[in-house]
Amino acid sequence: MKKTTRILLLLGAMATGLAAETQPLRPVYTVPGELNMLVKHGHIQGATCSEKAIYVSHAGGIAKIDWKTGHVLKTCDARPHLGDIAYANGRIYGAYGLWDVKPGESPLMVGVWDEDLNPVTEKRVTYPGARGLDGAVVIGGTLYVGVDHYGEKRWDHPPHRDCTVLAIATSNLAVVGTHEVTFDYPILYGVQTLGTDGTHILFGNYGATREQGNPNRFSFSRVTPDFKLRESRAFHASEGFGLVPKQITGREEPVFFNVNALGGNMQGWRKDPVGNRPRLRFDFHAYDRATGEMRNISAASPRP
Repeated sequence: MKKTTRILLLLGAMATGLAAETQPLRPVYTVPGELNMLVKHGHIQGATCSEKAIYVSHAGGIAKIDWKTGHVLKTCDARPHLGDIAYANGRIYGAYGLWDVKPGESPLMVGVWDEDLNPVTEKRVTYPGARGLDGAVVIGGTLYVGVDHYGEKRWDHPPHRDCTVLAIATSNLAVVGTHEVTFDYPILYGVQTLGTDGTHILFGNYGATREQGNPNRFSFSRVTPDFKLRESRAFHASEGFGLVPKQITGREEPVFFNVNALGGNMQGWRKDPVGNRPRLRFDFHAYDRATGEMRNISAASPRP
């Protein structure tokens, strides 16, 4: 009888675990009025996370957001223009394309903060003809950042299929390598955001339009560790995404979050900053390691 009871309890626990694996995850909504700095600084530039919080960057700083409530826990200012950010080992790494540079100075900079957004260090890097860095991900002891060196002016964005990535040692922020990636669709600017599944590097881009040679509206690519393209797809990651810790999802399968701006993004916020205060929604996507597919597993729920 005792053996039968143990078996039934084990089967019940397994069934509960399987049910949890298939349940949709509730999206995280930020709280109106807590991200009003986005009216000035514009759209979200990038995102990352730890088991403690979500971090989002904008051109003028970073916000730390609670997983459960969506409340902003802390913010910090940064020199414009801050781009994407990455989390690793209690540190936040940020990719800059500085606007306020003197003649002869490099606009490329990497910044580092602790997980409470206190500044740790920063360092300028160089690349011929580049105006900024964007996209950031840490794999092992290496920070990878994209380089924007396309077009003649800051907001030039001729469609192109190549992308340059710098490898930077997290120990001293020294550049230790340069890599080139060629996509199977045209993009605008350089890479916007970077992430990883632990092996591959995942690229979130501004995909060009159909008229510019991107009929499938691809904007997301998976690249091997030696920077060979595996596949591309249409997935919104250009404002930030990241691999969610299992402590948050309660799932064995890998799950990513992505950033979705509400209220028409910065154009809508600036049009009515009082009645349409900036808000974000973080959706959850199950990731297929074999194919690279992202499947939305967010629960359909009314906006709180």
